[in-house]
Amino acid sequence: MDSAFQAQPRESMSLMELLHIQPKELSFLFELGKRLTSEIQLVNNTQHYVAFKVLTTHPKKYSVQWPNGIIWPNSTCEVIVTMQVQRTAPSDMGCKDKFLIQSTVVPSWTVRENITSSMFLREEGKYVEEKVLKVEFVSPPLQIYAPFKEKEGLSHKPPKLTNQNNIVQFDQTTPELQDQNAASRPFLLKLKVE
Repeated sequence: MDSAFQAQPRESMSLMELLHIQPKELSFLFELGKRLTSEIQLVNNTQHYVAFKVLTTHPKKYSVQWPNGIIWPNSTCEVIVTMQVQRTAPSDMGCKDKFLIQSTVVPSWTVRENITSSMFLREEGKYVEEKVLKVEFVSPPLQIYAPFKEKEGLSHKPPKLTNQNNIVQFDQTTPELQDQNAASRPFLLKLKVE
């Protein structure tokens, strides 16, 4: 076994974080009929080689690119999670799905093909770190239409509101108003001159 691996007592391992995981919750911008992706960043800030394994409560609903691997000392790994196409929206956009990320120190000669489930079993003298990520669905930005009173010469299309970063913005003018303003400019200039 690797000397750095053997020299590290279990007690000191439990005091340090093997992997720093971002984000703390896995967010998906929910849209019906589309495959959705989210990213998990695994950062190994230790001087050890760390094996990881990503598990989910719904393996048929999610696929994980790199469900396991080895992260070298002071390195980062990005794991892509894809949610399969959804045909119906969840009520109140709530989600009870979770991901479990297990990690443990391994010898430097370990390769991805050698990773097994038994490496992540809690046994005497072995430290296995486990972190749970909850899944949350985020609504896409809303497009709302405000009530619009019909005026002579204007279209029946209501001005659009957009909800972007929780800020509601009105469109400044409709194309019809812009055309009317452009047509009245020469008349206004003539009035100013006289």
